[in-house]
Amino acid sequence: MRKHTLATIAFLGLLLLPALAPVYAESMKFEVPFGFVAGQATLPAGEYQLSRNEPVQGAVRLISSNGSSAAMCLTHGIQSNRPSGTTKLIFNRYGSHYFLSQVWSEGNDLGQVLRPSKAEREIARTFSKPGKEILTASKK
Repeated sequence: MRKHTLATIAFLGLLLLPALAPVYAESMKFEVPFGFVAGQATLPAGEYQLSRNEPVQGAVRLISSNGSSAAMCLTHGIQSNRPSGTTKLIFNRYGSHYFLSQVWSEGNDLGQVLRPSKAEREIARTFSKPGKEILTASKK
């Protein structure tokens, strides 16, 4: 009986999620001048639309402007001592390899951090510390 109740609650939650998502969705445009890894996807340089729900929702979605490349990445929240001055993406750079690491919104002290992928963990072993590349959102 308990399993049936939990399954029903989960099913109802999935039905309501698409209806609630647009209320919380935030969308940003970025011009990324280099190829990069986001989650498990390798994406080419180009213009991307990044959509995310509130940091507690734990996911970001990247779609290239021409629709040929996309990624969905799970995240966890991170808090800063002060609100971010810009809407930005932060990448970890190892030589010529870039990995999306964080997403921040202007005026918000809560950001999102992506879990390092297997590829990033492997390449990080050969570097003492990654470089950081910060890209700010394009004006709409």
